Amino acid sequence: MRDEYIVGLDIGTTKICIAVGKKDDHGNIKIIAFAETRSIGVAVGMVQNIQKATEQISQVVKEASKDSNVEIKKANVGIAGKHIKSFTRHNSIYINNKEDNEINSEHLMKLLYEAKNTIIPPGDEIIAVTAQNYLVDEEIMTMEPIGTPGKKLEADFHIVTARKTDIKNIISCVEKANIFRELLVLEPQASSLAILTKGELESGVCLVDIGGGTTDIAIFHENVMRHTSIIPYGGEIITQDIKDGLQVLTKQAEILKIKFGRAIASHASKNEHVKIPGIGQREDRLISTYNLCKIIEARMEEIIQDIHKEIILSGYNGKLSGGIVLTGGGSQLLSLKQLVKYMTGMIPRIGFPDSQLSTSEFNLKSPKYSTLVGLLISGYKTSRINKSKNLTRSNSRDVIKEFSDKFKSFFTDADLDEFKK
Repeated sequence: MRDEYIVGLDIGTTKICIAVGKKDDHGNIKIIAFAETRSIGVAVGMVQNIQKATEQISQVVKEASKDSNVEIKKANVGIAGKHIKSFTRHNSIYINNKEDNEINSEHLMKLLYEAKNTIIPPGDEIIAVTAQNYLVDEEIMTMEPIGTPGKKLEADFHIVTARKTDIKNIISCVEKANIFRELLVLEPQASSLAILTKGELESGVCLVDIGGGTTDIAIFHENVMRHTSIIPYGGEIITQDIKDGLQVLTKQAEILKIKFGRAIASHASKNEHVKIPGIGQREDRLISTYNLCKIIEARMEEIIQDIHKEIILSGYNGKLSGGIVLTGGGSQLLSLKQLVKYMTGMIPRIGFPDSQLSTSEFNLKSPKYSTLVGLLISGYKTSRINKSKNLTRSNSRDVIKEFSDKFKSFFTDADLDEFKK
């Protein structure tokens, strides 16, 4: 597959989808192939049955390859699930330059290596490390320390871990589908690349991606990801509540949620009813849309309470001028913005992944494809950073900026090879 093509693969609880993208003349991504199928073998964002999940992945890969006339050999893959954990660690190093005491990119990489050597629980693995801030000689706080003179460099790192077994299961599925996993990207981080604005990232914002099996949370402030969390339920549990509460089939519950559901029951008419076909030889039933919305409201209140708890836990409550950005399939529920505003006091908006997409026959400008589009952007971002390594010393200012950008995002193990003993 030619290098200019980037592939994103989103393995979700309710859907598995893939997209092949290519940059157009304006720097936007044009989708040249897309395929989607029902997710089988995945629950709460985690692969439960490798064989079934592999079959679904192979199906979308085959379809996308045929439509694009591109042989798909590698892809950027998202990871989420209730096994994801995060915490903050403080690390420091001393600067021992022979010629000068200016901090350079190697010092940042060494500090990062120290952070990635943090002791974590057995069975877990670090999947993302983000520098929160740097401190030079215990006085100068900055996010761009390269070029600053100093003898001691410190930093707080936001570290995200995942269970090794679940990482292995995802990679196994992808490899069994004859695809090389190029990047493994934290899904809320991918979504943020697709929908958050520069103003939101700088002023502070909480991204909430409501998927089928999980609700992913990422908090940003001053262009840095400060806090992440995964709530182990999303749109699927609402469907289950409707199924149990109204005694309907799962398919009927999903249709009721999408077509008639609201997050605030008082916004529904108490006199409106929907006819549902009876099961077997039973008579048709009338379902009250008000009762439907009461069930939805109860669960959404629980989810929003958990979201608000995470914002408070992060320490950034009252500091997020950008409010809350809702995305994912579950964000399309009517009256959700009003409920979020009422319960949190923060201004919400729905995030659409359309700002970096060019016009194509495939419409991925829906909140439910935010992660998928973000995976494409992640691929291009990493490709651009890697190309910067080949720049000459005459372009050193650009190289420094690329390093600075990279330390605000994510790192790969290959970046740290030179520091391994």
